[in-house]
Amino acid sequence: MSFNTKGATPATSEPTYEVAQDFGTFFTTKKGDAYKLRLVSWNGRAPKWDIRSWGTDEDGNEVAHKGITFSDEQIAALTDLLIKVKEAE
Repeated sequence: MSFNTKGATPATSEPTYEVAQDFGTFFTTKKGDAYKLRLVSWNGRAPKWDIRSWGTDEDGNEVAHKGITFSDEQIAALTDLLIKVKEAE
């Protein structure tokens, strides 16, 4: 498995991340940004479940857009809720 990292310097104070595991893309925009479910370590912390769109900058580097992160407990509760919604259809 490959790991992607984005470095930040103290002067920019941009967040850093490392993709621990990529579970796949569930939607791609016309612009080419991909919505993905991943385990991501933000700023050197323990990996959390992450849902967001990812694109590329003008140099071809991966860029994280706005998204949301979940703990294990939160993603389990979300999964249960989605299953109930699907079963109710």
